[in-house]
Amino acid sequence: MIYLFDNCYLSTTNSVVETCKQVWIGSHPKIQDPMLHLTYDILHSYKEIDDEQLDELFNNIHQEYSDVKTVIYCDINNFMYVYSYFFNGVLEESAVKELYTFDMLKENYRIGTFAIRDVEFVNLPKTLTGTDTSSTFSSLLTETRIEIAFANSVRGNEDAFNFCVDRATKIYDGSPGFWERDAEQNLPALLSDEEFTIANLTNEDFIESFVSQFKVDTVIANNILPILQEKFGFDFMTHYFTVINDCADYEEFWEDLSSLNKEDFIKNYMLDPARAIKLQLVFPNLSNFDSINPIFWNQILKNKNNTLWLNEYKVKNGTYN
Repeated sequence: MIYLFDNCYLSTTNSVVETCKQVWIGSHPKIQDPMLHLTYDILHSYKEIDDEQLDELFNNIHQEYSDVKTVIYCDINNFMYVYSYFFNGVLEESAVKELYTFDMLKENYRIGTFAIRDVEFVNLPKTLTGTDTSSTFSSLLTETRIEIAFANSVRGNEDAFNFCVDRATKIYDGSPGFWERDAEQNLPALLSDEEFTIANLTNEDFIESFVSQFKVDTVIANNILPILQEKFGFDFMTHYFTVINDCADYEEFWEDLSSLNKEDFIKNYMLDPARAIKLQLVFPNLSNFDSINPIFWNQILKNKNNTLWLNEYKVKNGTYN
């Protein structure tokens, strides 16, 4: 799933988000199902689409559904067409082609999606077959993907940095590796024998009260660490730093971090390339993988001193330049 704008995403049909607004473009076995429009919340479906219709679609989603998650599902050829047409309005051709190589890997590795049985998976080609045309809609956007803004932030652009702080603060969900819905999904395993009753499991007030103890309002979840230790029987943060981040020397870092709120953490750690690459921070966390491509994010960190490479991601319309 590749972020485009507002709450709109582009994806192949390897994994369908049932609860979102949907647009279907191209030819795919799922589209032939006569029950499709009764099963899903489908805004539009197209066997074929052209530049004018595509810009009209973008504008419609932007004006009517900017606060609603909307996913544009495509077959392979239409994925490359929509991808190229949209990002050609934002970046120069060379950057679009390279960006596609990162997004292709994210889509093919199914990063940020749930595996589904009985689905015929499709893999995007390694090289983008693009279009010479570009979207008027995307060229006029004043906000773009956080990764593109981050590349410009690393170039030293203050406006891009401030945008990244605001955007990351809004989307960064929970603590490293754990967030509230994990508790709800694992509720039966977390309840004691006395708590595990039909009355409790069917009582919304009980469930809400139980799950609320796992709520994380700060980036460092000091308040729930003892609960995780009790419920799961292991030191969660040691696991996070040594297994997920492969960084055993975390105690000093942990002490520095424990007093920071989320915005300060984002400013001083996540968006500081020198610190982020040294500490091997996992950003975005799993809950953000639909909005951000971690492959692209880490390429920016690796190229933090490569001005020529970073300059490729200057935005066409002048934003952050």
